[in-house]
Amino acid sequence: MNRTITITRTESVKYIDKYTQEIRSTWQKVQNTYSQEWDEFCKVWGDTNNWSELDKNGKLQHTMFLGGACYTKRNDANTVFRSMFILDIDNQEGEELTTMEMVDEFLEGYDYFVYSTYSNTPEYPRFRVMLPLLDDVKAEDWKERQSDMKAFFSPIVQDTSCFTLSQGQIMPCYPLDKKHLAFTKRNQGVFFSLDTIPKVLKRDLVIDQFKTYQRNAYSDDTILDYVDSVSIALQGSLERSKAFMFACWCVANGINDPQYVERVLRYDANKTAYERAIAHMINASKSFMNYCGNNYHMGFYSKHLPADFWIKHAPQAETFKFDSTFDRFSQAKKEANEKGWSYYELPVTGRYGELHDQIDYVDGNNFLISDCGTGKSHTMMNDPMCIVLSPYTLLAEQTTKRDADGNLYPMNDIFYGSATYDQAEKLLNDHLSGGKKNKEALNYDYKEMTLVIDECHVLYNSSNFRRKAIRAVFSIMKLFKRVIFMSGTARPEYFSNVHFDKVIRVCKHYPFTKKISIFDHHNVYGLAYSLIQQSNLPGIILVNNKEDIEDIIKKYSDLKFKEITADTKSDTVIKDMIKRSTVDGSDYIIGTISVVEGLNFTDEFPEVNVFIIHTERTVFSTEQIEQVTNRWRNAEKINTYVFRHGVEVEDPVEIDFSEGSLTTEDFISLATENAEIANRKLSKAMDKQAFRNTYHNTCFSEMIRFDTTFNQYVPDYQLIDYRMYDIRRSNEQLDLQMYMFELECYGFHFCDTTYAFSLDIREEKAAQREAKKQAMKNAQETIVEKYDTSTGRFDDSVSYTNEEKKLRKQIQEILAYGVRDVVNDVVMVELPNATNPQKFLSNVKFDLQNKLHGNLITAEIKRLWLQVANGRDYIMNNEKEVIAESVLRMIRTGRYEDQLHMAGGQYGQFVNDQGQLKTQKSADTFLKLFVCYESYKGQNGVRGSKNVKFSRTGLI
Repeated sequence: MNRTITITRTESVKYIDKYTQEIRSTWQKVQNTYSQEWDEFCKVWGDTNNWSELDKNGKLQHTMFLGGACYTKRNDANTVFRSMFILDIDNQEGEELTTMEMVDEFLEGYDYFVYSTYSNTPEYPRFRVMLPLLDDVKAEDWKERQSDMKAFFSPIVQDTSCFTLSQGQIMPCYPLDKKHLAFTKRNQGVFFSLDTIPKVLKRDLVIDQFKTYQRNAYSDDTILDYVDSVSIALQGSLERSKAFMFACWCVANGINDPQYVERVLRYDANKTAYERAIAHMINASKSFMNYCGNNYHMGFYSKHLPADFWIKHAPQAETFKFDSTFDRFSQAKKEANEKGWSYYELPVTGRYGELHDQIDYVDGNNFLISDCGTGKSHTMMNDPMCIVLSPYTLLAEQTTKRDADGNLYPMNDIFYGSATYDQAEKLLNDHLSGGKKNKEALNYDYKEMTLVIDECHVLYNSSNFRRKAIRAVFSIMKLFKRVIFMSGTARPEYFSNVHFDKVIRVCKHYPFTKKISIFDHHNVYGLAYSLIQQSNLPGIILVNNKEDIEDIIKKYSDLKFKEITADTKSDTVIKDMIKRSTVDGSDYIIGTISVVEGLNFTDEFPEVNVFIIHTERTVFSTEQIEQVTNRWRNAEKINTYVFRHGVEVEDPVEIDFSEGSLTTEDFISLATENAEIANRKLSKAMDKQAFRNTYHNTCFSEMIRFDTTFNQYVPDYQLIDYRMYDIRRSNEQLDLQMYMFELECYGFHFCDTTYAFSLDIREEKAAQREAKKQAMKNAQETIVEKYDTSTGRFDDSVSYTNEEKKLRKQIQEILAYGVRDVVNDVVMVELPNATNPQKFLSNVKFDLQNKLHGNLITAEIKRLWLQVANGRDYIMNNEKEVIAESVLRMIRTGRYEDQLHMAGGQYGQFVNDQGQLKTQKSADTFLKLFVCYESYKGQNGVRGSKNVKFSRTGLI
């Protein structure tokens, strides 16, 4: 068989400075790329007389080649395609040899060419196998299949660097007087197809670098990538003892290739890195188990990994599984019985109003835990004997009370039965001053009424409230006959200074299915962005950081977002949308917990998504997740995706918890970790006392205690008795299990996180660029519809995307020149068809400036153009270059001073220091800053320009 293959010749990697004799790196520039028939190629390369005879310095500086096409400089970014595999068979002392017979057996039936390398010896054959491909493989396809290639050729190839897209090889050569060791071989057969290589599954089991309490199984591909990434990060930095530890770690994880140890070793003038690496690997193979026990786990060097490593090898399944028979209603009923609570259960169509009259609320403090979406707020709003306090204005307006005739009282006023926590102070002050405002309103007798503190969980899990408002809420409780703390998620123990006389628990059977996937990872944005990009369902994105909200909106400019934050909640459009309980055609509602909570959507969707993204500053509680998930009243299925930050451990150490290995230091280490976690959470708690009371149940309290002197948790060395406890995980892992348990109690069904995202940065950026292009393409059409030609104004009653806002701003700048006719007749007509709308509007503005105020450069170009044309309707390219060079020389001499006339101060990009044009294209590039024209080619092949218009657009 025969085909055309492509070879690219490049500079050597190193060269010797002829003055200092120092070894330096080259730029690895491309010398030439050529194509040749495979049969002819094998004949030329198969003749060892064509090879070079070189000493070591000569070999160091010898030309390299790549089995494919590359341009400018040899690297992955510049590689276009590969024509062949070049398999490096580099047998080393102390290793099992890969023989030619093994290669022949593995590649039986395929066409390939073999040639010996410079270091080939009879004892250790070293050679390269050039395996041509049936078709050239594009760079992106090659990189996608690299892991598969490594796995497929692993029986004969140890050095996997030969599968790097732009990996170069030294042209055939042999040492001085060693021509007899050089050999070649050609095997006839069929060409190899990339489709022959099976795709390797990236994962066999869960990969989670943070759960160090259990052993994880990793695929060979993951381990190889891990070791390769770590060795690159530590390149040339490890002294002898650290390098030996690295070698032990490699051996313990099944890696016996010395190249990784060789890579990390520091320079030593006495021995080569290769010799020392071999020695380390031999010693590590014999005795690695005697050093550090079994602590050579995969997290050992995790801090040296690139940021996207665990994204490329993402979890395929949750490690923690609950009993599939778990019944949240049985669990809730059991909890209520154990704690002496009243328990009620509502069917799918049931509402809290059906139970309200049956419940015997006691005088004093009541605590109502009723699932989200049961209608408890609506019920209390319609009870004339209740005053309802809500945390936010949005919620207070939704619970505004009605009079006996069904008419709304004045909205959001505590003296008419519905207000915010902040307004509790008004009622308190009014009572202290004799109740004048109350008497002017409805003249309530608080001693006979009920105060309802709606969404009471906000009091402890939100930082939006001043102490003054919280103090006022608790102060006015004394004025009422009874108080009802009401929430779907709070618990009475969270309010340590309030004694509750009665607790009511109401569970509801939801009409929808709630699925939840939890990603516990340090790069939550990488995972979240990737899933948002793939989704085409409506939903909510929850993130408590306004900058992050802006980033998401910019990143996905082709999606329609409704942003709901403290800054936007007063907008007419947002308030109207909330009032009508609809997503209003948005792809996503995006906002913070403080205002998303309280929304209700009645749109009917078969499926919706809720994305909850933790930030470094904000972690959403299980209560908040439950609150925001149940906003969709008429959805059939709600998918909730929680992206949590993993625990960052600088120097992770895996502890062996088998009985024989327990030490006091191990438990002190765990206790210290527990204390740090507890203190971190304590610092975020609003009610510190309640937090200390409840946190006792969520950590190993026998290992830590709260020290009142230092006001923080500390390890309790006196209580630690390592013989008594069989502790197999640190507190943070236990905390994740409790976190998941709470979610399951709220009715969530857990899903395996099977989204094995591979976030290739180039792919992501390309997708972003395409999305932005599409968004701008849509905007250049829709902006025209929102412009009124009769008034010269844009419609302020509609919303605008970011792209529309950009175009609108540019159009308004043009309108500022007082040229509405130009906007109506030129801009609005041509804008929808413009290839680059922003550049088009910029050019229109330039032409208007030119028309209104003149432009010396345009005038000079016009004078010279007419002079050179001399009555013709065209000029030739060489004449055009004369015009450009002449004008540029005048600019350079300082004749034109302002920025416009200096062509933006960038005339140096068109001419060199002598004032000569750099290239033929420089004339075109410069002239088109001021004029436009058409190119033509005459019958005699002469090229030129015609139909010149002395403006950028040619329209003004």
